[in-house]
Amino acid sequence: MQASGLALALLLMAVRASAVAPPAGKDLDVYAALRPPLGSVQTDFVLPDDTLLDVAARHRLGFEAVARLNPGLDPWIPDPGTIVRLPTRYLLPQAVATGLVVNIPEMRAYDFGVAEGPEVLAVAIGDVDDPTPVGEFRVGKKRVDPEWRVPASIRAEKPQLPAVVAPGPDNPLGSRWLTIGGSSYGLHGTNVRWSIGRIATHGCVRFYEEDIVRLYDRVREGTRLQLVYQPYKWGREGDQLLFEAYPDVYGRIPNPLEAALETPRALGLGERVDIAAVRRAIARADGVPTVVGTLPPQEIAPTGLLRDPLLEDRLGLAGRVLGSLRGTARVSRGLLGGGGAALGIARRGLDTRDALIERIEPAVDLLHVAVGGAARQHEHQRGTRAGE
Repeated sequence: MQASGLALALLLMAVRASAVAPPAGKDLDVYAALRPPLGSVQTDFVLPDDTLLDVAARHRLGFEAVARLNPGLDPWIPDPGTIVRLPTRYLLPQAVATGLVVNIPEMRAYDFGVAEGPEVLAVAIGDVDDPTPVGEFRVGKKRVDPEWRVPASIRAEKPQLPAVVAPGPDNPLGSRWLTIGGSSYGLHGTNVRWSIGRIATHGCVRFYEEDIVRLYDRVREGTRLQLVYQPYKWGREGDQLLFEAYPDVYGRIPNPLEAALETPRALGLGERVDIAAVRRAIARADGVPTVVGTLPPQEIAPTGLLRDPLLEDRLGLAGRVLGSLRGTARVSRGLLGGGGAALGIARRGLDTRDALIERIEPAVDLLHVAVGGAARQHEHQRGTRAGE
Protein backbone atom coordinates (compact mmCIF):
# COMPACT_ATOMS: atom_id res chain seq x y z
CA MET A 1 0.00 0.00 0.00
CA GLN A 2 2.84 2.39 0.84
CA ALA A 3 4.52 1.73 -2.51
CA SER A 4 1.28 2.34 -4.43
CA GLY A 5 0.67 5.57 -2.54
CA LEU A 6 4.20 6.70 -3.27
CA ALA A 7 3.77 5.82 -6.95
CA LEU A 8 0.58 7.90 -7.11
CA ALA A 9 2.32 10.88 -5.52
CA LEU A 10 5.20 10.58 -7.95
CA LEU A 11 2.76 10.30 -10.84
CA LEU A 12 1.19 13.63 -9.89
CA MET A 13 4.64 15.24 -9.74
CA ALA A 14 5.51 13.72 -13.11
CA VAL A 15 2.42 15.20 -14.73
CA ARG A 16 3.27 18.64 -13.39
CA ALA A 17 6.90 18.44 -14.53
CA SER A 18 6.39 16.52 -17.77
CA ALA A 19 6.35 19.42 -20.24
CA VAL A 20 9.42 21.23 -18.89
CA ALA A 21 11.84 21.82 -21.71
CA PRO A 22 14.72 19.34 -21.51
CA PRO A 23 18.42 20.13 -21.04
CA ALA A 24 20.72 19.27 -23.89
CA GLY A 25 23.31 16.57 -23.49
CA LYS A 26 24.46 13.23 -24.76
CA ASP A 27 22.89 11.37 -21.83
CA LEU A 28 19.46 12.91 -22.38
CA ASP A 29 16.58 10.44 -22.72
CA VAL A 30 14.87 11.72 -25.85
CA TYR A 31 11.92 9.38 -25.29
CA ALA A 32 11.21 11.20 -22.05
CA ALA A 33 11.94 14.65 -23.49
CA LEU A 34 9.54 14.38 -26.46
CA ARG A 35 5.84 13.95 -25.80
CA PRO A 36 3.27 11.98 -27.86
CA PRO A 37 0.43 13.78 -29.65
CA LEU A 38 -2.92 14.56 -28.07
CA GLY A 39 -6.33 14.04 -29.61
CA SER A 40 -7.29 12.02 -32.67
CA VAL A 41 -8.01 12.49 -36.36
CA GLN A 42 -11.61 13.62 -36.88
CA THR A 43 -13.76 14.80 -39.80
CA ASP A 44 -17.15 16.38 -40.39
CA PHE A 45 -19.48 16.96 -43.36
CA VAL A 46 -20.42 20.34 -44.79
CA LEU A 47 -24.12 20.92 -44.17
CA PRO A 48 -26.36 23.00 -46.44
CA ASP A 49 -25.62 26.73 -46.06
CA ASP A 50 -22.47 25.96 -44.03
CA THR A 51 -19.28 27.99 -44.29
CA LEU A 52 -16.08 26.78 -42.66
CA LEU A 53 -16.89 29.31 -39.94
CA ASP A 54 -19.95 27.21 -39.11
CA VAL A 55 -17.97 23.97 -39.13
CA ALA A 56 -15.33 25.46 -36.81
CA ALA A 57 -17.93 26.89 -34.41
CA ARG A 58 -19.88 23.62 -34.35
CA HIS A 59 -16.83 21.86 -32.91
CA ARG A 60 -15.50 24.91 -30.99
CA LEU A 61 -12.36 24.91 -33.13
CA GLY A 62 -10.47 27.82 -34.63
CA PHE A 63 -11.51 29.01 -38.08
CA GLU A 64 -8.03 29.52 -39.51
CA ALA A 65 -6.92 26.09 -38.26
CA VAL A 66 -9.84 24.46 -40.10
CA ALA A 67 -9.24 26.51 -43.25
CA ARG A 68 -5.50 25.71 -43.36
CA LEU A 69 -6.19 22.01 -42.97
CA ASN A 70 -8.59 22.08 -45.94
CA PRO A 71 -6.82 24.24 -48.55
CA GLY A 72 -8.90 22.85 -51.42
CA LEU A 73 -12.23 23.97 -49.93
CA ASP A 74 -13.83 27.35 -50.49
CA PRO A 75 -14.16 28.59 -46.89
CA TRP A 76 -17.27 30.63 -47.71
CA ILE A 77 -19.18 28.39 -50.14
CA PRO A 78 -18.06 24.78 -49.58
CA ASP A 79 -20.12 22.15 -51.35
CA PRO A 80 -22.65 20.44 -49.05
CA GLY A 81 -21.64 16.89 -48.22
CA THR A 82 -17.92 17.59 -48.57
CA ILE A 83 -15.71 15.96 -45.95
CA VAL A 84 -13.89 18.49 -43.77
CA ARG A 85 -10.74 17.51 -41.90
CA LEU A 86 -10.73 18.84 -38.33
CA PRO A 87 -7.62 20.06 -36.44
CA THR A 88 -8.08 17.73 -33.47
CA ARG A 89 -4.64 16.11 -33.20
CA TYR A 90 -1.67 18.13 -31.99
CA LEU A 91 1.56 18.18 -30.02
CA LEU A 92 2.04 19.88 -26.67
CA PRO A 93 3.92 23.18 -26.58
CA GLN A 94 7.12 23.27 -24.53
CA ALA A 95 5.99 24.78 -21.25
CA VAL A 96 5.56 23.76 -17.65
CA ALA A 97 2.46 21.56 -17.52
CA THR A 98 0.57 23.52 -14.86
CA GLY A 99 -2.16 26.12 -14.97
CA LEU A 100 -2.93 27.68 -18.33
CA VAL A 101 -0.68 27.74 -21.40
CA VAL A 102 -1.57 29.78 -24.49
CA ASN A 103 0.47 29.17 -27.64
CA ILE A 104 -0.09 32.31 -29.68
CA PRO A 105 0.80 31.15 -33.23
CA GLU A 106 -1.43 28.06 -33.06
CA MET A 107 -4.25 30.04 -31.40
CA ARG A 108 -4.87 27.42 -28.72
CA ALA A 109 -5.02 27.40 -24.95
CA TYR A 110 -4.14 24.37 -22.82
CA ASP A 111 -5.78 24.04 -19.42
CA PHE A 112 -3.72 21.66 -17.27
CA GLY A 113 -5.95 22.19 -14.26
CA VAL A 114 -8.57 19.66 -15.33
CA ALA A 115 -8.59 15.94 -14.59
CA GLU A 116 -7.26 13.89 -17.51
CA GLY A 117 -6.02 17.21 -18.92
CA PRO A 118 -5.04 19.28 -20.61
CA GLU A 119 -8.26 20.50 -22.13
CA VAL A 120 -7.47 22.23 -25.42
CA LEU A 121 -9.43 25.37 -26.36
CA ALA A 122 -9.44 27.54 -29.48
CA VAL A 123 -8.72 31.26 -29.02
CA ALA A 124 -8.43 34.51 -30.95
CA ILE A 125 -5.29 36.62 -30.55
CA GLY A 126 -4.07 40.17 -31.03
CA ASP A 127 -3.00 41.61 -34.37
CA VAL A 128 0.48 42.67 -35.44
CA ASP A 129 -0.03 46.25 -34.23
CA ASP A 130 -1.46 45.11 -30.89
CA PRO A 131 0.06 41.65 -30.33
CA THR A 132 -0.84 39.36 -27.49
CA PRO A 133 1.97 39.59 -24.91
CA VAL A 134 4.44 36.75 -24.36
CA GLY A 135 5.67 35.80 -20.92
CA GLU A 136 5.01 34.27 -17.53
CA PHE A 137 1.99 35.65 -15.69
CA ARG A 138 -0.58 34.86 -13.02
CA VAL A 139 -4.31 35.11 -13.50
CA GLY A 140 -5.35 38.45 -12.03
CA LYS A 141 -8.74 39.86 -11.13
CA LYS A 142 -11.79 38.05 -12.46
CA ARG A 143 -15.08 39.69 -13.41
CA VAL A 144 -18.54 38.50 -14.46
CA ASP A 145 -20.32 40.63 -17.07
CA PRO A 146 -17.44 43.08 -17.45
CA GLU A 147 -17.99 46.52 -18.90
CA TRP A 148 -15.60 47.53 -21.64
CA ARG A 149 -13.74 50.78 -21.05
CA VAL A 150 -12.72 51.52 -24.61
CA PRO A 151 -9.02 52.42 -24.88
CA ALA A 152 -8.24 55.81 -26.40
CA SER A 153 -6.32 54.15 -29.23
CA ILE A 154 -9.41 52.17 -30.29
CA ARG A 155 -11.68 55.20 -29.99
CA ALA A 156 -9.29 57.05 -32.27
CA GLU A 157 -9.83 54.32 -34.88
CA LYS A 158 -13.58 54.11 -34.23
CA PRO A 159 -14.79 57.46 -32.87
CA GLN A 160 -18.40 56.25 -32.95
CA LEU A 161 -17.69 54.03 -29.94
CA PRO A 162 -18.70 55.26 -26.47
CA ALA A 163 -16.17 55.60 -23.68
CA VAL A 164 -17.75 52.65 -21.87
CA VAL A 165 -19.71 49.70 -23.33
CA ALA A 166 -22.09 48.14 -20.80
CA PRO A 167 -22.44 44.35 -20.40
CA GLY A 168 -24.68 42.79 -22.99
CA PRO A 169 -24.83 41.63 -26.61
CA ASP A 170 -22.83 44.61 -27.91
CA ASN A 171 -19.93 44.05 -25.53
CA PRO A 172 -16.97 42.30 -27.27
CA LEU A 173 -15.62 41.05 -23.92
CA GLY A 174 -18.49 38.60 -23.53
CA SER A 175 -19.69 37.49 -20.12
CA ARG A 176 -16.40 36.67 -18.36
CA TRP A 177 -13.00 38.33 -17.88
CA LEU A 178 -9.76 37.02 -16.32
CA THR A 179 -6.95 39.58 -16.18
CA ILE A 180 -3.53 38.66 -17.55
CA GLY A 181 -1.32 39.46 -14.56
CA GLY A 182 -1.55 43.13 -13.66
CA SER A 183 -1.92 44.27 -17.27
CA SER A 184 -4.85 45.76 -19.15
CA TYR A 185 -5.12 42.57 -21.21
CA GLY A 186 -7.37 39.66 -20.37
CA LEU A 187 -8.74 36.25 -21.21
CA HIS A 188 -12.39 36.85 -22.09
CA GLY A 189 -15.45 35.70 -23.99
CA THR A 190 -16.94 37.19 -27.12
CA ASN A 191 -20.12 38.40 -28.76
CA VAL A 192 -18.80 37.30 -32.18
CA ARG A 193 -18.15 33.55 -32.12
CA TRP A 194 -16.93 33.63 -35.75
CA SER A 195 -13.82 35.50 -34.58
CA ILE A 196 -12.35 32.57 -32.63
CA GLY A 197 -9.24 31.06 -34.15
CA ARG A 198 -8.37 34.30 -35.93
CA ILE A 199 -6.26 37.42 -35.47
CA ALA A 200 -9.08 39.53 -34.11
CA THR A 201 -8.24 41.35 -30.85
CA HIS A 202 -6.18 44.27 -29.60
CA GLY A 203 -3.92 41.98 -27.58
CA CYS A 204 -6.39 40.04 -25.43
CA VAL A 205 -7.04 36.29 -25.69
CA ARG A 206 -10.63 35.64 -26.75
CA PHE A 207 -12.55 32.37 -26.16
CA TYR A 208 -15.87 30.88 -27.20
CA GLU A 209 -18.48 31.93 -24.64
CA GLU A 210 -19.18 28.38 -23.43
CA ASP A 211 -15.46 27.79 -22.96
CA ILE A 212 -14.73 30.99 -21.03
CA VAL A 213 -17.66 30.32 -18.67
CA ARG A 214 -16.26 26.91 -17.73
CA LEU A 215 -12.73 28.28 -17.54
CA TYR A 216 -13.86 31.12 -15.28
CA ASP A 217 -15.55 28.73 -12.88
CA ARG A 218 -12.53 26.48 -12.39
CA VAL A 219 -9.53 28.82 -12.70
CA ARG A 220 -8.61 30.75 -9.58
CA GLU A 221 -6.90 34.10 -9.30
CA GLY A 222 -3.17 33.48 -8.99
CA THR A 223 -3.17 30.48 -11.35
CA ARG A 224 -0.01 30.19 -13.41
CA LEU A 225 -0.48 31.57 -16.94
CA GLN A 226 2.16 31.06 -19.64
CA LEU A 227 1.81 32.89 -22.95
CA VAL A 228 4.31 31.39 -25.40
CA TYR A 229 5.21 31.97 -29.03
CA GLN A 230 5.97 28.57 -30.57
CA PRO A 231 5.08 28.16 -34.24
CA TYR A 232 7.16 24.96 -34.32
CA LYS A 233 6.59 22.02 -31.99
CA TRP A 234 8.23 18.62 -31.66
CA GLY A 235 7.11 15.30 -30.25
CA ARG A 236 7.17 11.61 -30.98
CA GLU A 237 4.93 8.61 -31.41
CA GLY A 238 6.77 5.42 -30.53
CA ASP A 239 10.14 5.86 -32.22
CA GLN A 240 8.82 8.26 -34.88
CA LEU A 241 9.95 11.89 -34.61
CA LEU A 242 7.03 14.30 -35.12
CA PHE A 243 7.06 17.95 -36.18
CA GLU A 244 4.20 20.43 -36.28
CA ALA A 245 4.24 23.92 -37.85
CA TYR A 246 2.02 27.02 -37.75
CA PRO A 247 2.33 30.42 -39.40
CA ASP A 248 4.72 32.92 -37.82
CA VAL A 249 1.79 35.27 -37.24
CA TYR A 250 3.86 38.20 -35.95
CA GLY A 251 6.80 37.78 -38.33
CA ARG A 252 9.30 37.26 -35.52
CA ILE A 253 11.36 34.42 -37.01
CA PRO A 254 13.84 35.50 -39.71
CA ASN A 255 15.07 31.97 -40.45
CA PRO A 256 12.20 29.48 -39.97
CA LEU A 257 14.21 26.33 -40.75
CA GLU A 258 17.01 27.17 -38.31
CA ALA A 259 14.48 28.07 -35.62
CA ALA A 260 12.58 24.84 -36.19
CA LEU A 261 15.74 22.74 -35.93
CA GLU A 262 16.83 24.20 -32.56
CA THR A 263 14.99 21.51 -30.59
CA PRO A 264 16.19 18.34 -32.37
CA ARG A 265 19.76 19.65 -32.50
CA ALA A 266 19.73 20.37 -28.78
CA LEU A 267 18.48 16.83 -28.21
CA GLY A 268 21.29 15.37 -30.33
CA LEU A 269 18.87 14.35 -33.08
CA GLY A 270 19.99 16.69 -35.85
CA GLU A 271 21.28 13.93 -38.10
CA ARG A 272 18.04 11.96 -37.74
CA VAL A 273 15.82 14.72 -39.11
CA ASP A 274 14.53 14.70 -42.69
CA ILE A 275 15.25 18.37 -43.50
CA ALA A 276 13.14 18.30 -46.67
CA ALA A 277 10.13 17.03 -44.71
CA VAL A 278 10.60 19.82 -42.16
CA ARG A 279 10.74 22.41 -44.96
CA ARG A 280 7.50 21.10 -46.44
CA ALA A 281 5.76 21.15 -43.06
CA ILE A 282 6.87 24.76 -42.47
CA ALA A 283 5.56 25.73 -45.90
CA ARG A 284 2.17 24.07 -45.24
CA ALA A 285 1.88 25.44 -41.70
CA ASP A 286 -1.25 23.35 -41.24
CA GLY A 287 -0.61 22.18 -37.66
CA VAL A 288 -0.54 18.49 -38.56
CA PRO A 289 1.94 16.32 -36.57
CA THR A 290 4.19 15.03 -39.35
CA VAL A 291 6.78 12.23 -39.26
CA VAL A 292 10.18 13.77 -40.06
CA GLY A 293 12.59 11.17 -38.68
CA THR A 294 13.23 8.17 -36.48
CA LEU A 295 14.50 8.17 -32.91
CA PRO A 296 17.47 6.03 -31.82
CA PRO A 297 16.72 2.58 -30.37
CA GLN A 298 15.08 2.57 -26.96
CA GLU A 299 17.40 2.09 -24.03
CA ILE A 300 17.27 -1.03 -21.88
CA ALA A 301 16.04 -0.46 -18.33
CA PRO A 302 18.20 -1.65 -15.36
CA THR A 303 15.75 -4.57 -14.95
CA GLY A 304 16.79 -5.86 -18.38
CA LEU A 305 13.34 -5.13 -19.80
CA LEU A 306 12.82 -2.95 -22.86
CA ARG A 307 11.31 0.37 -21.86
CA ASP A 308 7.85 1.20 -23.14
CA PRO A 309 7.90 5.01 -23.48
CA LEU A 310 4.23 5.27 -24.42
CA LEU A 311 3.29 3.42 -21.24
CA GLU A 312 5.68 5.57 -19.22
CA ASP A 313 4.04 8.71 -20.58
CA ARG A 314 0.82 7.63 -18.96
CA LEU A 315 2.10 6.03 -15.76
CA GLY A 316 5.11 8.24 -14.99
CA LEU A 317 8.03 6.18 -13.71
CA ALA A 318 9.66 7.38 -10.51
CA GLY A 319 13.10 7.52 -12.10
CA ARG A 320 11.86 9.82 -14.85
CA VAL A 321 10.38 12.16 -12.27
CA LEU A 322 13.60 12.36 -10.31
CA GLY A 323 15.66 12.59 -13.49
CA SER A 324 13.54 15.46 -14.73
CA LEU A 325 13.91 17.28 -11.43
CA ARG A 326 17.67 16.77 -11.39
CA GLY A 327 18.01 17.80 -15.01
CA THR A 328 16.00 21.00 -14.75
CA ALA A 329 17.84 21.88 -11.55
CA ARG A 330 21.15 21.67 -13.44
CA VAL A 331 20.27 23.95 -16.30
CA SER A 332 19.60 27.66 -16.43
CA ARG A 333 17.74 27.71 -19.68
CA GLY A 334 15.44 25.54 -21.76
CA LEU A 335 14.11 25.44 -25.26
CA LEU A 336 11.25 27.58 -26.45
CA GLY A 337 10.66 25.04 -29.22
CA GLY A 338 10.96 27.14 -32.35
CA GLY A 339 11.19 30.74 -31.22
CA GLY A 340 14.03 33.04 -32.02
CA ALA A 341 16.17 31.86 -29.11
CA ALA A 342 16.23 29.63 -26.05
CA LEU A 343 14.38 30.95 -23.03
CA GLY A 344 15.35 30.51 -19.35
CA ILE A 345 12.98 28.19 -17.49
CA ALA A 346 14.79 27.49 -14.23
CA ARG A 347 14.69 30.94 -12.70
CA ARG A 348 11.62 30.36 -10.52
CA GLY A 349 11.78 26.68 -9.79
CA LEU A 350 15.34 25.78 -8.83
CA ASP A 351 15.10 26.29 -5.08
CA THR A 352 11.84 24.40 -4.68
CA ARG A 353 13.01 21.64 -7.03
CA ASP A 354 16.23 21.12 -5.02
CA ALA A 355 14.19 20.73 -1.85
CA LEU A 356 11.82 18.36 -3.59
CA ILE A 357 14.71 16.19 -4.81
CA GLU A 358 16.04 15.91 -1.26
CA ARG A 359 12.61 14.80 -0.02
CA ILE A 360 11.77 12.22 -2.67
CA GLU A 361 15.18 10.75 -3.60
CA PRO A 362 15.25 8.12 -0.80
CA ALA A 363 11.67 7.11 -1.59
CA VAL A 364 12.44 6.88 -5.32
CA ASP A 365 15.38 4.59 -4.62
CA LEU A 366 13.15 2.42 -2.46
CA LEU A 367 10.49 2.27 -5.18
CA HIS A 368 13.10 1.35 -7.78
CA VAL A 369 14.08 -1.63 -5.62
CA ALA A 370 10.44 -2.71 -5.34
CA VAL A 371 9.76 -2.28 -9.07
CA GLY A 372 12.98 -4.05 -10.02
CA GLY A 373 12.24 -6.93 -7.69
CA ALA A 374 8.74 -7.31 -9.10
CA ALA A 375 10.09 -7.31 -12.64
CA ARG A 376 12.72 -9.94 -11.83
CA GLN A 377 10.10 -12.10 -10.11
CA HIS A 378 7.85 -11.78 -13.18
CA GLU A 379 10.70 -12.81 -15.50
CA HIS A 380 11.57 -15.76 -13.24
CA GLN A 381 7.95 -16.93 -13.30
CA ARG A 382 7.86 -16.68 -17.09
CA GLY A 383 11.07 -18.70 -17.33
CA THR A 384 9.68 -21.33 -14.98
CA ARG A 385 6.48 -21.66 -17.02
CA ALA A 386 8.49 -21.89 -20.24
CA GLY A 387 10.56 -24.72 -18.71
CA GLU A 388 7.44 -26.57 -17.71
